[in-house]
Amino acid sequence: KNQEQFTKQLLYYLGAFAVGIPIFVLRYYARQTLSLRWRAWMTKYYMDRYLSNQAFYKIQSQSIIDNPDQRIVDDLNSFTKTALSFSLTIFDAVIDLISFSNILFSIYPPLFVVLFVYSIGGTAVSIFLGKVTLPLFNQKDLVSLNFMQEKKEADFRYGLVRVRENAESIAFYSGEANEMQLLLQRFTSALKNMSV
Repeated sequence: KNQEQFTKQLLYYLGAFAVGIPIFVLRYYARQTLSLRWRAWMTKYYMDRYLSNQAFYKIQSQSIIDNPDQRIVDDLNSFTKTALSFSLTIFDAVIDLISFSNILFSIYPPLFVVLFVYSIGGTAVSIFLGKVTLPLFNQKDLVSLNFMQEKKEADFRYGLVRVRENAESIAFYSGEANEMQLLLQRFTSALKNMSV
């Protein structure tokens, strides 16, 4: 009903939108750059350790770690992305908590107190229910299943790499059927673990 106020608010919104888009793009770019640099640093660090003092040979000959190549490539990538995402989520939550608490307290302090008690109570109930239901789902089993899934998929990938590296020998001895059988066994094992 108030066209002058509507126009004024619309201009404020468009101005905030014009300023906000570059900030969000820059934030995303900085986050991805940090993730890539952290992954590059960790990969170089672990590659140095893997290739120094013939550690790669000891790992292979003594079967200390299965699929070290997969651990360096996939696990480091997953770790850096997850850790960075978790850290930034906590940082954003703390900033939101401080700013919205300040706004709510300045508007109506009793409502702030009620919502604060409500959030503490909701958190306590969630933790209690989590502890009560945890034995039903057995989190330790979920962790070991996830670990086994990574191992079985790495074994399947290793089988494919082995076929590529030994392509001439396999073709010379007509070993395609044997290789196919081994690959299917590894793939089936990964699928069975996933469906548990």
